Amino acid sequence: MIITPWAHDTWSDDVNTIFIIDSHKLFARGLELLLASIPGDNAVTCFDNPGTATMNLLAGNSNPTLFIAEFLRRGPCGCGLIKQLRALCPQANVLSVSSFENQNDKAIAMEAGAAGFFDKSSSAEAMLDTVAQLLCSETLVSNLKNIDEISPEITLTTRQQEVLCLASKGYSNKEIARFLGLSPETIKSHLAAVFTRLGVLNRIEAMDFVRCNGILTTN
Repeated sequence: MIITPWAHDTWSDDVNTIFIIDSHKLFARGLELLLASIPGDNAVTCFDNPGTATMNLLAGNSNPTLFIAEFLRRGPCGCGLIKQLRALCPQANVLSVSSFENQNDKAIAMEAGAAGFFDKSSSAEAMLDTVAQLLCSETLVSNLKNIDEISPEITLTTRQQEVLCLASKGYSNKEIARFLGLSPETIKSHLAAVFTRLGVLNRIEAMDFVRCNGILTTN
């Protein structure tokens, strides 16, 4: 059977369709309830195994906007699943979620095509913020890589990293503000703080710093 007891009966191209693929049913159900607080028309379906989800996709029963998929280094929920989901639905983002905060696993998942990697122990607010960004159909969740190895004295907050990532992709302050739900003035302040941390004077020098040191992950 390709229809699970958790699945919605109808789908529409006018809604954001989110597939949760996770063997932990309690986590998946809780996440489904949490995502109900995101503004807009969002339809969520939970699958407790990847095979059922991919069969649904192959049958053409839905057109997901976002996959939130359990990540395990071994087994059916590893890199193979990420690559399969990206191949079946190239327009959709994949957010890998894991019970372990492991930078190596994150790098593996991102290399396989995930748009982001999320630790299940993180806050509900952080999850909602991440999902809201990914529903913009942009791969926005990238973090600085090995910056402490390049310059141990440099410390950036998560928000500063997000702003720097988006700025490095060519987005304007207004666009970054819209993506992150902040004001352009706040983005300007974050960038000013980033410039100080990096020891640069402006956006161009910051981008040169990022490119020359190879500290930004790419997707």
